[in-house]
Amino acid sequence: MEERFEAIREKAYRTLDELMGKLDTVYTPVRAEKRVLRTVEAKASEEPVDSMDLKTRHKMQEEALRKQKEEQGE
Repeated sequence: MEERFEAIREKAYRTLDELMGKLDTVYTPVRAEKRVLRTVEAKASEEPVDSMDLKTRHKMQEEALRKQKEEQGE
């Protein structure tokens, strides 16, 4: 009885090994790639910004863009 059990067990293990071998050749697991993103804190200047300076700079930029569009349109 034990001999029969051992024969069945050996056959099952042999079959399992064959199937695992086939599985290894067919299926190759893909490892997940982990990336660490680094954050950088920007330091703002502590000098107070004059609102009039910003308005004049904005107007100058608008004029420059308007001139570029006019030149391209010609």
